[in-house]
Amino acid sequence: MMLLYFIMLIVFLSFYNIYRYYKKLNNSSSVPIIHDTFSLFKNRIYRINLIDLFKRIRIIGELTNERGGVTKFFFGPLAIHVVSSPKDASTVLSVCMEKMFLYSMIEPYVGCELIAAPLSVWKTNRRLIDHAFKQSVLDGYIEVFNKQSERLVAAMAEKVNKEFDFSEIITKKLLETVCQTMMGIDVNNKDVITDNYVKAINRVLQILVARFTRPWLMIDFIFYWTSLKKEQDECLKLMWNLSDQLVKLRKSEHIKRLKNKEKIHEKENRIQNSLDILIENTVTEDNQILSDLQIRQIIDNLLTAGFDTTSAQIIIVLINIGSHPDVQKKLYEEVISVMGDKDRLISKNDLYKFTYLKAVLKESIRLYPISPLVARKSTTNVQLTNYILPAGCNILVHLWAVNRNKNYWGPDADDFRPERWFDDSVPSHPAAFASFSLGRRNCIGKSYGMLLMKIVVANIVRKFTISADEKKLELEYAILLKPSSGNLIKIKPR
Repeated sequence: MMLLYFIMLIVFLSFYNIYRYYKKLNNSSSVPIIHDTFSLFKNRIYRINLIDLFKRIRIIGELTNERGGVTKFFFGPLAIHVVSSPKDASTVLSVCMEKMFLYSMIEPYVGCELIAAPLSVWKTNRRLIDHAFKQSVLDGYIEVFNKQSERLVAAMAEKVNKEFDFSEIITKKLLETVCQTMMGIDVNNKDVITDNYVKAINRVLQILVARFTRPWLMIDFIFYWTSLKKEQDECLKLMWNLSDQLVKLRKSEHIKRLKNKEKIHEKENRIQNSLDILIENTVTEDNQILSDLQIRQIIDNLLTAGFDTTSAQIIIVLINIGSHPDVQKKLYEEVISVMGDKDRLISKNDLYKFTYLKAVLKESIRLYPISPLVARKSTTNVQLTNYILPAGCNILVHLWAVNRNKNYWGPDADDFRPERWFDDSVPSHPAAFASFSLGRRNCIGKSYGMLLMKIVVANIVRKFTISADEKKLELEYAILLKPSSGNLIKIKPR
């Protein structure tokens, strides 16, 4: 009983101090308040499922667009500023480089070297990681992407002529792909590894959402006593085992090559992977810029982002294509006109010719950004178009709402229309398309993801006719945006 009173006291003091601070802060701000936020969360917050959570997120974005692109709502005692104006979103994400306090809760999962890194750490690591995403490195992945696409198409072919949820098949094949390019490890046909890894990631994301939506679990002291903490640790241990030993092995191999004065890759004609590139740029015989733990955390970040976001995005792309026969017809005609022979591998030169495919991908990514929110904290006063956000406030840049802002995209902003990328419908402001985030802390894997999606989708379209119904699509928010239902797809051989 004394322990319970002690916990209640900690919770009270924590939220009272937050309340005092934000009460003072909000008196200085004239940003419009979403007065009916309470109705969005009127049910007990711990009863909200992931589908309902995204519906509330979407409504907040819509209300922000309706009220000029900048609003504010209260989550308990916390004041959260929301930005959906492309111009102001660009300002926030360029000026506010520090992440909101919520990111501290994902540190046990992703570490603090990249996604949740403080600005000083992120600057150093971003320069190192950039080496792994040079165009010359990405070009070396084209053959891998082709071969893995063939494996994916073969697996999908076993489910023809019936409605099927291809999420598991696509996710596993993309995990196999990313393991090869990010870590140089072949896990093809090793279902135990891929199945367990995917399940562990999904469960960790669910646990993180549980913490975000249950205020008492945001307090580490309380969370550490829960069964969720134990479950999270078990999932993380499983995930880290895939990369932990590999980092040590690749580092020792690199040091051995240095001692023997071998040129990098001189004995092997193999593609460069992100892990080797990171080690080559941080480890010498006598010095190591990053520890083994830091290297592993960076690679885990890249690995998770590489397959989890891309697999969800491809599923949504296929649903969009299958729901629009006219789009699918144009897309198929382009792929065949470029490829000719259906069995030929896609080359680097082919990729430049897929102009309509690029438009289809960008339109799907615009409407359904897999990371719909970016959370930042202001360290100085931020001058927006019509408001000044004071230092110390929490800001959500609502990428979903930015991409659908009708003041920029027009009255058909919610419609799937790839042709807009060829006419005057695309806004002149570059920040109006924000799916890969904005500013210096944008998505480092943008080019990697687009390259992979082009090859995968082109190979699927030239082999199958796709049928789907986007009107049935329901999305859930578990840090990433994913289909929850309505993602059944029917494919027929061409």
